[in-house]
Order: sequence, then C-alpha cells, then structure tokens
Amino acid sequence: MRRPHVTSLRSLFALASLASLAACAGSGETAVTPPQPLPPTVATVTVTAASTTPLLPGATVQLTAKALTAAGAEVPTASITWNSATASIATVSTTGLVTAVGAGSTAITASSGSATGSLTVQVNPGGIVGTTGGTVTAAGGAVTLQLPAGALTATTAITVTPKPDTVRTEHSVGSAYFFGPTGTTFAQPVTIALKYDSTQLPRFTPKSALRVARLTNGKWEPLTESVVVDSATKTVRAATRSFSVYSVVRDPCTPFTGATGTIVGQISTADCLFTTDGRRSDYYTLSPTDGEVVVLRGSGDLDGLFGLKEATNDPTTGTVWNSNSTIQSDLRLLSNGDPLQLFVSGRDSTKLGTYSLALSSGTTESVSHECVTSTNGKSYIMMMPGTTMRGTIQAANSCEIAIQAGNPAAIGKPLRVHYYPVKLVAGTRYTITGSGFAPQSSLSVFRSGLVGQDITTGSTRSVTITPPSTGYYFIEVGSGGFQNANFTGNWIQPVFTFTVSVSR
Repeated sequence: MRRPHVTSLRSLFALASLASLAACAGSGETAVTPPQPLPPTVATVTVTAASTTPLLPGATVQLTAKALTAAGAEVPTASITWNSATASIATVSTTGLVTAVGAGSTAITASSGSATGSLTVQVNPGGIVGTTGGTVTAAGGAVTLQLPAGALTATTAITVTPKPDTVRTEHSVGSAYFFGPTGTTFAQPVTIALKYDSTQLPRFTPKSALRVARLTNGKWEPLTESVVVDSATKTVRAATRSFSVYSVVRDPCTPFTGATGTIVGQISTADCLFTTDGRRSDYYTLSPTDGEVVVLRGSGDLDGLFGLKEATNDPTTGTVWNSNSTIQSDLRLLSNGDPLQLFVSGRDSTKLGTYSLALSSGTTESVSHECVTSTNGKSYIMMMPGTTMRGTIQAANSCEIAIQAGNPAAIGKPLRVHYYPVKLVAGTRYTITGSGFAPQSSLSVFRSGLVGQDITTGSTRSVTITPPSTGYYFIEVGSGGFQNANFTGNWIQPVFTFTVSVSR
C-alpha cells in the first residue's frame, strides 16, 4: 500500500487556511480608519464695509467678515451668521448685504461660534428715488415727501436735514428742515407734508392759517399750491417744484380767531403788509351778540392804532370803527350781532412794537354814557347800524353845552346832551329814531354842522338822511327847553330815559 504524498497535503492545508481567512473577511468586521486633524479654533471675527459713507433709506452696502485664529490665520471654512441690532434702521442678509431702512445708527454683527465682530452702520434721513417716483419719510414721520412719476429725470439721493439754526418768528409752529441736494428742481410738483407742534401755535391761531413755507432771503414765504391742513394728524401739506428750507408757519395775513380777555402781541417785519394802508397788521375775529358793547383798551410801545371792522374775506375792506390815533386809547362799539374783526396796525410799514388789548363786553344797560373831554381819556359808545342804544339823561353823565343856533330866545341856554357816533356809508339811506323823549328835548345829527334835527314835543323823534360821504356822524340826544311850547316860561332840563336806534 502506497503512503500519501506529504507535499500535496501541506498545500491543501494552506489553501484551506486561505479560504478561512477570506470567509472571515466577508463576515462584516470594519477596518480601522486613521484619526483626522481637528479644524482651527476661531478666536476673532473682523467686519469691513465696501464703503463707510452714511446710507440713505433704500440704499445698500456689502459687508465682509473674516474668521481668524488666535495666531491671526484666516479660517475660510468657518460658518458666519449675520445680525442687525435694529432692523428698523437697517437689515442684513445671510451674505452680509446691508439694506438701510430708517434714519439712525445700528450695529451689524458677524458671528462664528462664540467669536463675534461688529460694525456700526449710519443711516441719514432721506431716501433714494428714481424717475418712477416714490415717498421719502424722515424725522420719525414728521416729514414726508411724495414724488410723482416724472418729477425726477434720474435716480437721486434725497436728504432731509433738521435746521435748528434757521430764522424763527412768532409765526413759526414747527421744526425747519433742509431738503437736498441743493438746487434740485422738479418737472412735476412734489408734495411736502410737515407735522406741526400745536403747543407752539400763537394764541387764537386758526388751523386754516397754517402753511408750509419756504425760507427765501431770510423770510418765510408760504406755499400756495395744493395746501391741505389736517388738524387730526397735525399735518400741513403743500406742493413745491424745488428744494430749499421748509417749515410750518402761520399765514400772517389770516386773522386770529376767537379773541377774548387780554390780547398780547407784536407787530414785526414777519407780519402781513396790507398794501391798502401800507401798514403791518394783526387781525382777530370777534363774534359779539346783538346789543353787546365791545370795550377795548390798548397799551404798548407800538406806534400805531387799533380798531374794529366788519368781518370780510379781505381784511382791507369793510366798514371800520377806529380807535384814536394812538395805541394808548380805548374804543366802545355797540354791536348789532354781525361778525367783527379787530385789527392792530403800525402807523406805517416801518412802525413795529408790542401791544396789549384788554377786551371786554357788556349789555347796553351796564355801560353808562360818559361825556368825553380832552383830558379824561374816555371814548363815546359808537353805534353800528341796526342797533338801539338805551340811556338816561341826567347831570351826572351828560355833557353841558350852550345852544348856539336856532330860536334867538334859546341861544346861550344850557343843554345836557349825550353823543353817539355812527359810521354811515355814502349814498345809503338811514333813519335815526328816538323814543321816550321829554317835551323839552331834541334829536339831532351832526357832521361838520347840523345834518338833521327833530325838536317836536312828542315822545318820539325821527331824522332820515342819505350821507353824501362816508364817515362818522354824531347823534345828539339833548335835554333842555322852555317850559311852554311858545318859547316862554322857565328853561328846564328834564331827566328822562330814552332809546335811540339806527336803521337802513
């Protein structure tokens, strides 16, 4: 029997071992991977901007952030996160693009892990507007500029800058702003809307008197195109065609309203110049009731005068009841209930100064007649057409005169009289009527001489005239006459209570 070949058996064992190893290799065991190096640690982040020029709302600027190791080596693979401290001022994208939103400054921060870096972005008031138009807001909404399509011929960076150093007058009621670029003009009118401060309004200022005004050669000139006053939002709008300094002012040619009590003011170069009389003036509206006596007493250093007039759209027209020729005087007018205007004027356009007017009123029964002299500083109660004055003639409140014309027997005799001036217009027919008269009394009308008279003995009197010229006519109620109708007997001066009225 032959023995197996030894070499062949060993080969078979080797092959079997290789097969076992191969089987083990396919059984799911994982090969060991060598360890990888850790990424560099970011210690700091730097932020830079493509431009450091302040932005306007709507403009953009690209920021760049770099992550650095403690040794100062850049880590280009580091992840960067962007954030704006105040999104209402500027926003920032994931790539660092900043977009300006509103005026102010805000910090833009870039972060990588725990490391951060930041940069402050400044946004000035204004905006970027193109040829298609747009809206610019500034000063926290106190300023709005609306530009229609076609107003600009190219995209323009519009600026709005507060001007606290701008000239202010007693008519200023808001902040002033400079709109730029300087010299910009518009092919279409643009609307400027400015908010006003109601606490700065001069007393008795009507909202309708507010205007957007342009500063020209050191003076405010109110805009007149497309004026809108919104008292609910305290905003005034107007159209303009160029940039300048603008503010809200009171139109000095519009009367103040609802004057009461003591009125304090001044006449300055900022006041309206009424060319009719060449005077700078302030006007106030009054609304007395029928039968009230409006009483005004003036004082101040103004070289001028004051007065009352019919309320008209044009303050330079209408019947006028003047004070004396100085601010240091008084005036009393019996009202027929029609609206009135009070005016204060310098004597001419160069006369400026302060004034104070004490305004009061009362019924005809509470205002007694006083005889005016050159020394007592009193004024007559003037009557408006359509009014009735009540009075009582007695020694204490009457003027004493001597009769100088009429019946020879009466010449030189004493007469107690009340005088009431009334402003009459030429060509208009008026009737002056009296009632409650005593037999020894008279009703007369004078202007540079006797115009009309009724000296009948009945209790009623009447004089009708058509004035040849406009001016003051004096109504005279007189007490004095002979006891007998044939001009005989004692001369008596009866006390009697009367009414006198003027109608047209």
